Formats: sequence, structure tokens, C-alpha cells
Amino acid sequence: MKRQIAKSILLSCLLFACYSHAAEPQTSADVLPATQLQADLQQIDLQQVAGTGLVVLHFWASWCIPCRAEMADMAEFHQQFYPDLQKAGVRVITVSNDLRDADLQRFLNSVPVMFPIYFDPLAILQDRYRVPALPATVILDRNQQIQDRLLGTQNWSDPAFVEKLRAYDQPELEPDSGVAQVMPTH
Repeated sequence: MKRQIAKSILLSCLLFACYSHAAEPQTSADVLPATQLQADLQQIDLQQVAGTGLVVLHFWASWCIPCRAEMADMAEFHQQFYPDLQKAGVRVITVSNDLRDADLQRFLNSVPVMFPIYFDPLAILQDRYRVPALPATVILDRNQQIQDRLLGTQNWSDPAFVEKLRAYDQPELEPDSGVAQVMPTH
């Protein structure tokens, strides 16, 4: 009898959890969640970043072989291109989905990077933005609208890729109307 009651309670909890998750809005226009991520001793409150300019969320993990290979390119991007992008209001946030802080630290000790990597072991943001695999990049415009999801490694140090990032947040004039239009998503 006790087992039956326990099974019923467990089943009810599972059904409630599935139902409440399914009831979440499934739009591509989600705003940044009020999540704080930690990089070393720094924290970033994503609500404060939202609305300040283009936000580029890059998801990776130290156990992901393509992600590891991409880190050298990311380091060059941060050194060569990011200061100018930052002045233009672009914010790149690198998010590690490693399950353990020790794994991330071990990787960072072997491959030092000079930019903050935020730690999100529960993959809250990855789930929020429906990122199916790593590495991946989600680009949000000034209005917190998802402009694009880029799956796989990116050539971060390629000037053409950097210009592509700039273009996401630049209005384009329509030839006939003179009205500024946001560039279409890719």
C-alpha cells in the first residue's frame, strides 16, 4: 500500500514537471532570463546586459572536442576584434556548460584565455535558447530578439565573420522608402 502511494506521488510529480515545462512559451522572442553566471569571482547579470546592444551568447564545454579547438580562434577574436565591437555595443558572453568547475579550471589551466568564461553547469541558458548541440552561438539584437542560432564552430578571427556580427545590429535603408529596416535573419 505504501509503495502504491509512493508510486502515485512520484508519477504525479513527474506529470506536473512535464506539464509545467510544456506550458512555457515556445517563442523565438524570449528575453534574457534573470540568470547570474559566474566567471572566476565575477558575475554577470544577464538582465543588466539586455537592451544595451547586440548580445552574442557562445555555448561550449571543455569536453567538446570542436569547442576546445575553437578556443584559440576565440582568443584571437577577443584580442584583435572585440574591443572595437564592444565600443559599438556588442557584448560577447562565452558560456561553459561543463558539469564540474574543476573540469573547466583544468582546461583553462592548460589553455589560458584572456577573456571571461561564464560557468553554467545546469545549461539553463542552453535550454532556454533551445541550443541542441555544442558549440553554438545565439545572437540577440538590442530588443532581445533572437536573430540567429549558429551551430558548430565559427571562424571567430575571420574579418568576414566579425562583419557578419556587426551586420546583425545595423538597420538597412530600403531603397524606395528611405525607412530603416532591420536586416533579415539568416
